Amino acid sequence: MRKVFLCMFLALVSAFTGCSGAKKNQLEQTEKSKTDGLDVSVLGIGKADCILLRNGSNAVMIDTGMDEDTKTILNYLNKYNITSLDCLIITHFDKDHVGGADGIIKNIDVKKIIQPNYEGSNKDYKQYIQAMNEKGIKSDKLTKDTKITIGDMKLVISVPKHDFEKNGDNDFSLVTSVYYGEKSFLFAGDAEKKRIKELLKDGLGQYDYLKVPHHGREAENSDDFFKTVKPKIAVITCSKEHPADEAVLKTLKKLGAEVYEADTKNVIVHSDGINLTVK
Repeated sequence: MRKVFLCMFLALVSAFTGCSGAKKNQLEQTEKSKTDGLDVSVLGIGKADCILLRNGSNAVMIDTGMDEDTKTILNYLNKYNITSLDCLIITHFDKDHVGGADGIIKNIDVKKIIQPNYEGSNKDYKQYIQAMNEKGIKSDKLTKDTKITIGDMKLVISVPKHDFEKNGDNDFSLVTSVYYGEKSFLFAGDAEKKRIKELLKDGLGQYDYLKVPHHGREAENSDDFFKTVKPKIAVITCSKEHPADEAVLKTLKKLGAEVYEADTKNVIVHSDGINLTVK
């Protein structure tokens, strides 16, 4: 009788622990699904910026390339079944940053648009404004540094501290810092000397990942900027016709950065919050 009782007891214990283990595995799987990692895609569209941040079901886009890049960008979004953007950040209104914005707004559900606080004058800017009006969307024209959280991404968007000057679009770029887990990412728009000086004065620190400013063109204070940021991975949006300056490449490599040029190929970096992996 004791043997029978002991067998029944062991069976119950086994069933309970098995069930408990299954629940534990289920919880671990659920927890894992909440943190699908972060994918940072810099589209290979030459000397133009379009960057997509994907974290689970959340998506953020920084800049929209040229007008002729719209189809490429929409195809890329479709590849990942992205039908909406939580946020679209336009760093400034040069045609190689805002060109595809009207097409994105017309074809994708854009929940929030962030832009610098000035008005553009080119046709791409006017088409961007018209597309927003047609969709009944109002952009946030930032006048101060702003923090937002989207999914597991924490974004800090830095605004220029000087007044806008004619033909000063590049130096009026919004600059976005993204923090995911232990990793940090810096997207510097087309920042040139004046904007870089502001960033350094604001107490810019080190980052794991850098989208190199202004397509890899050298500014007077580029060295100070790169030595401060000291990225592990640096991505440059350039082309064979408009390559990055050799001095910029040399400095970044000397600092130990892995340098990637997004000319005709996408550069995709994945992070689990601890590591960075180039896909």
